[in-house]
Amino acid sequence: MIGQTKSKFAIYANWATSVEDWCDLLSVVYCQRLRICTLREILQRYAPTNDGNNPRTYADTVLRLVKMWQAMEDKGWKL
Repeated sequence: MIGQTKSKFAIYANWATSVEDWCDLLSVVYCQRLRICTLREILQRYAPTNDGNNPRTYADTVLRLVKMWQAMEDKGWKL
């Protein structure tokens, strides 16, 4: 992380670093500490509906993107 916005969102030098940090957050804080380990369960807490989010759509999107990236990697693409 290289900084924060006024609303306390992190600022990163590149998208890869931001994804790595997000995955670490989910792994350490949610899975290891809180024992919430599936993406759908995590997103209910991380991005709750009372904050204006749609955790189901969020999880569907993340899972779709991960499958797409895995397929690209399987075909030899460098991500």
